[in-house]
Amino acid sequence: MVKKLPFVVRDGSVPGADHVAKARNCQDGKGWRRIIVNDKEYLVAACSDGCGSGLHTEVIASLLPLYVIGQIGHLLTFETPVLSVPAALYAHVLAYLEFQWKNIPFSSRKELVDFIKNYLLATLYGFIIGDEDSVLFHAGRGYTVVNGVVDAIEHLQGDPYPAYHLVPRSDWQEPSMVLPRSFTVVSLKTANIFNLGVATDGAMGTLPGGKTGLLLPRLLVDAFTGESGVQRWLNLINGPRNPHPEDGTFADDTTVILAERIEEAVDDNS
Repeated sequence: MVKKLPFVVRDGSVPGADHVAKARNCQDGKGWRRIIVNDKEYLVAACSDGCGSGLHTEVIASLLPLYVIGQIGHLLTFETPVLSVPAALYAHVLAYLEFQWKNIPFSSRKELVDFIKNYLLATLYGFIIGDEDSVLFHAGRGYTVVNGVVDAIEHLQGDPYPAYHLVPRSDWQEPSMVLPRSFTVVSLKTANIFNLGVATDGAMGTLPGGKTGLLLPRLLVDAFTGESGVQRWLNLINGPRNPHPEDGTFADDTTVILAERIEEAVDDNS
């Protein structure tokens, strides 16, 4: 018998108004899954934001969440503790990124560097909710939500994209940047969580006049229920029926994944 975790997960993505105006693809990717290992359920989610200066970073932003979710399931199958998964996962992510160019016959290092810049630079955010322990992990700019508190993750010297590890420091845009060798991690007790989420940096909305303001806290207040609630909310903000346009819109691509505690878990006897 598998006892389901007492959480509902809702997610959504919306292309930024600036990207729509320029006819550019949405450069965000996302995914989440319920994973059952040894009669225990885990909620696993990940989202990614491709570097805006890259030509087609939406490619890796779409692939990374799928890979990460599958790899987390693999690690859990081998009984890796939830709190230890991010440390193991980072090395796997680097190997996956390296694999993307290994079989391409570049004629120069410049071609390789250009490929990485245009296709492989992306942030990565995610979380794992287990029966006792949960963990939130991230690399790059974005937002986390823990029990109603929205935290902005900023980096003064630029985003520490994991793919920067694939090229020499001299090829970085910010060669003085301190590049981490692992995800930044927040560990939590599942019993203490009533909501947990991640969002790409587009969640910093743009106010009239070009100033920035944070729209994400509104999601925690606005009443959008149902499986598509987060997607409906994102659509409303950037749509013609937004009741509060003075609060801002999403100029950049925006993705949100939010897990919220429900009253009671349901047993799965299948």
